[in-house]
Amino acid sequence: MYAIRHKHSHRWLYETDFQHDPPIQKTSFFQAKIFPNEETANYELRRRLCSKHFEVVKVRLDVAKTINTSTKGKNPSQNGNEGL
Repeated sequence: MYAIRHKHSHRWLYETDFQHDPPIQKTSFFQAKIFPNEETANYELRRRLCSKHFEVVKVRLDVAKTINTSTKGKNPSQNGNEGL
């Protein structure tokens, strides 16, 4: 997976507001727009008219902790988890 990151602040690009000229890049430490491959990420970098201060980086998404293991009152076999 790939994401777009600001080179200096290390904030992630999560949205672009195209209602402004030039478009406004919205960044955050807590959310990011994720792309399935490098080609798509590079295309989006150009399409969003990102400045030279943005770069495409390879990222990994890890599960740190499972928060909700509820099956909403159903038998686990009714949730499509048979044989797991």
